Amino acid sequence: MQTITSGAGGLAGALGASVSSFQRAHSGVLTQENAQRYKELPQTMTALEQALDQAIRIDEQHSTSFWEELGELWDHGFGYLADKRRFDAEVAQLVERARTNMQTLRNKVDQAAEFLDVPDRLRQDVARWKSVADATHSTMTAIPGLGAVDGWQGRGAEAYGTMVGVQGEASGEYDSLPSNMEYILTLACEYNTQVLAATYGYVRTALNHSSMCYANGDKEFYVNTANVNSAVELCLDRIPAQYDAARQQANQMSGDIVELRNTPVVIRDGWPSGTSRAGQQGATAGPIAAPQTSPTPSGDKPGTVDGVHR
Repeated sequence: MQTITSGAGGLAGALGASVSSFQRAHSGVLTQENAQRYKELPQTMTALEQALDQAIRIDEQHSTSFWEELGELWDHGFGYLADKRRFDAEVAQLVERARTNMQTLRNKVDQAAEFLDVPDRLRQDVARWKSVADATHSTMTAIPGLGAVDGWQGRGAEAYGTMVGVQGEASGEYDSLPSNMEYILTLACEYNTQVLAATYGYVRTALNHSSMCYANGDKEFYVNTANVNSAVELCLDRIPAQYDAARQQANQMSGDIVELRNTPVVIRDGWPSGTSRAGQQGATAGPIAAPQTSPTPSGDKPGTVDGVHR
């Protein structure tokens, strides 16, 4: 990995800071297992919803049995109906709150699920930019060795030397771009993976907690529903406002990458312009005379002028 140039330093620094900050805030769930299993997020969320449905069914069966026995015992005596209405109202509030929280969590998970393929796509982009970086660096390091042709002198040789110099400097300026892109996209991949791994980790923790089945006591009912709701509320509290932060970071990164890709502009009209020797045209001195000692370029000597290949 090559050193990040000043043009990309701000973006790389911002991304690196985001990655480090996120790691500190969510270290409890940023495990290797969660980073490998985040694609199971939709199925895990469905299992959590099913856990709530099951908890409600279990609690309904127990409370119904209790009130039937109580009604038979007191033969619908004084206070029975008032207590039953109060109980039903409290149950309805708890169930509604649990389902509302679950739907809120579902919405957040659905947002995250839209980006489950992003880390893989970013890894592919990183690999492509690494390949470009390797090829570009190889080209840049080879150019100085092409600056002179044995036995070639005169205006043509001078024009050719100028051309090679300009091309070398332009290639040197371009050389940092692929390396910068590779590094920045690597950070972006890490950041996206962390966001998805944390989301999966929190939902998985809620599911594990919700899978515990509690026996209702003599005076406590709907404890299973309350347990699942508590797990979901904790999950909602911990699932970061990371989505908004991640979206802002992505928008910033997108704009900065476009700017990075557009600078430096080292090729204009097929000629490498660079910045250090911008405007110099190696072939403006007139017709270039052929080398006196080598009429036909050999395989290791330059032939036509093609500019920087990308």
